[in-house]
Amino acid sequence: MTEYRWITDAPIEDVVTPQRWDQLRQSFRNAIGDQVAAPPAAAGAPAAPNAGDAAKWNMRIGAARSLVDQMNFAPDCRNLAYIFMGTAVGLMQVEVYVERIPNRARHQPAAEVLKMYAERPAYIREFTTTASGTGAGDSLMEWAVNLAASSAWGEPAISLMAHAGAVPRYQSFGFAATGGSLHDGLRMILYPKKVPNIWVQLGDEWYLAASANQR
Repeated sequence: MTEYRWITDAPIEDVVTPQRWDQLRQSFRNAIGDQVAAPPAAAGAPAAPNAGDAAKWNMRIGAARSLVDQMNFAPDCRNLAYIFMGTAVGLMQVEVYVERIPNRARHQPAAEVLKMYAERPAYIREFTTTASGTGAGDSLMEWAVNLAASSAWGEPAISLMAHAGAVPRYQSFGFAATGGSLHDGLRMILYPKKVPNIWVQLGDEWYLAASANQR
């Protein structure tokens, strides 16, 4: 009889070379392939009952395909990949400002420079997953929040820009809008301490409340 167990450590790789990142991007692209939920209906033909859901699926897959094609290795970010059975099913790039203090700031007192950069929230520059049901999105977001917390001077925070279709998903993580527009991109920020129904802290680590009991 097959024995199943929870994997408590997410299979996430913190990628450090462009060559490895390109391998994982191609792996992700292969996982998506050219899949669509349903082909468009022929002109004049009645729409399928689930045509709306199929269109949303196709739009999501198309957006992921377009993004990953442009998602080059970023040396000023943490380049994260969620790997499931040898295939990258989630990619994220996170800027942690305290890790890249510019040389021009090094003439200032060390503590002052550190505080100035650590007070800036971490920033999710790019984030995409396949619709694989592997939990890649949740696990990558937990990593991002913990990166933000490990470098924060005060309360941990992480921000991003969201397009209209992604806003509900980010709201489910506890992000709140701070400006911008749905048309041009909505600025959103997450303070995990302010949404205890979504995020919980166990020791020094942050987890989504829905999965915290698996830790």
